[in-house]
This record gives sequence, structure tokens and C-alpha cells, in this order.
Amino acid sequence: MSFLVKFRVRLRNKITTKQLDLCAKMIGINSYAHFKAWARGIFGLKLEETVKYLASAEVKVAAKRRAMTSQSARLTKILDTVLEQGSAKVEQLEAALGVSAATIRRDLDRLANQQLVTRVRGGAVANPLSGDLPLRYRQANHGRVKQRLARAAAKLVQPGDIIGVNGGTTSTEVAREIALRVSTDSAFEHESLTLVTNAVNIANELVVRPQIKVIVVGGVVRPNSYEIVGNLSGVILENLAMNRVFLGVVSIDSARGLFNDDLLEAEINADFLAAAARVTVVADSSKFTAVGVARISDFSLVDEIITDSVSAEDRAALAQHGVEVIEV
Repeated sequence: MSFLVKFRVRLRNKITTKQLDLCAKMIGINSYAHFKAWARGIFGLKLEETVKYLASAEVKVAAKRRAMTSQSARLTKILDTVLEQGSAKVEQLEAALGVSAATIRRDLDRLANQQLVTRVRGGAVANPLSGDLPLRYRQANHGRVKQRLARAAAKLVQPGDIIGVNGGTTSTEVAREIALRVSTDSAFEHESLTLVTNAVNIANELVVRPQIKVIVVGGVVRPNSYEIVGNLSGVILENLAMNRVFLGVVSIDSARGLFNDDLLEAEINADFLAAAARVTVVADSSKFTAVGVARISDFSLVDEIITDSVSAEDRAALAQHGVEVIEV
């Protein structure tokens, strides 16, 4: 028996004001006075119209609740809210997601256990890194777009995968979304993930996650990017095999390939590509008009590009190279 049918039966049985108020909250109607007027219609001339209205209200609320039923979706939304605002209250999240305060508290506790947020009385605050990131991270552009691209990239990861991630703002978002998925998706409970990176900031964030084994390539750390470069990095990558590499780049030339703005970083990025069975470039649309100095590779090793937008000309050129474009 549907909620609406039960609701109409209870009305005919003259349920109490308290029970009516509870029913009103269940279907998302906040004004008791309006609700009482609608309820009276069920007994009189407006039966059909009232039932239709309540049915549509029920559908809307049910759809909203279904959208947030998935714990993974809730955790992502909660984390986004905390990071964007710097903090969030339980009551605020409860209203936004349509779940109980107890559920929100459990979700916040789970995020805190993963060191993604810091729990405080009544809510949570953003969990800052142990040190200041270089300027390129603190002034990162297209933040929301990069988070969306990173979320799409993380969905490609499978339990037991060995994943490579280079440095940079987009790659950092990819690593964070992978960590969030691994910690919230039950598919990873019995089979962890291995992540290879040359970025010390990514290693610093992920090393505390028990579900992720972190491998850091050796070499010299560049202070302006937190990336490790040098011959030793290349030697290590030559002896590794990865299921997939997620690569962030400075620019994409649909005719010539992928580019970085540093020769040493471009060399390491090329080593990542050579060690991967599959290569996924994650880049917002601005990368198609940006200019990079050092070429990483042509498109022969690239399988797909995840982006928010691409011109018809660039899409056609990439298709000729056998590169799939995934717009999100």
C-alpha cells in the first residue's frame, strides 16, 4: 500500500492534529494551515485535485530522497559543501539532503575518519593540509569544473587496480575523488587500490587511507609544483606496470599532442604514459587553447580525454587519432 493510500485512509479515520502534522512533514509540506485546508478537500468537493497535488508532492520528495539515498552521493555532497563553505552544520546538511540528523552525523564521522574533514560540535570544518600548497594550487582556476571531471574519472577505477596519477591541480582533484570513492564504495572493502604518483602533496593526502597503497617515485622535489622529477623517477616508472594513468596537462594541441610547461615534468609524464595499459587525460576546456612549452607525447598512447567542453574541430581531430572524448 502506497504512502498516499495509507494517508487517505488515516484521514477518513480522523487522525489527530499531531499525526497530520507528521504526515505533512513526511511529504514536505511545511505549513500546517495549508495542509489542513488541502486535507479538508479530501472529504469534500476537491478530492481529485487534492489527491493529484499530494501525489505530485510525494513524487518530488521521494525523488529527492532517492537521489541522496546512496551514501556515496551523500558523502560527496557533504564534502563539497564543507570544502566550499569552510564548514557546515548538521542541521544545514540535514535540510539540504533530506536525511536524518543521525545519518548526517554518521556520514561526518566517516569523512572525519578518512581525514577529509574535522568534526566539531554540531557539524564539521574543512580539514586543511599540513602545509601550504604552492601558489599554483591555491590559485587554481575552474575549481568546480575540475571536481566534476575528477568525479567522472574516479568512476573508472576498479577494485584491485594499480593507478597512476601525476601532479597538478586537476590530478590532485582526481586523487581526492578516487580516495573518496574507495572509502565509500563497498566494492573496495575486500580489495584495495594501489596508486602511483610523483606528487608529494597527493601522497601526503592519501597515505592515511587504509584502503589505498601509495607508491611514490623517487627523485628531486620541485618546490613550485610539489612534483618529483629526475632520472631516478624514470627508472622506477620503467619497472612498474599500471592499469590506468590519469594525466593532468598544461595544454592539449589536437594536432600535435599533450604539453607541459616544464621539460623535466614532461619527461616524467611521458614515463607514466609508457607504463600504463590505458591512459586517461583529465583536462578542462581551457587546456585546448592554452600553450605549453614541452611536449609530453602525441596521441598514440592516449585512450580518452575527460573534459567539460570541446570544439567540433578538436573532437574530429582527436577522433582521427583514435582518442575518445568524454564530456561531463
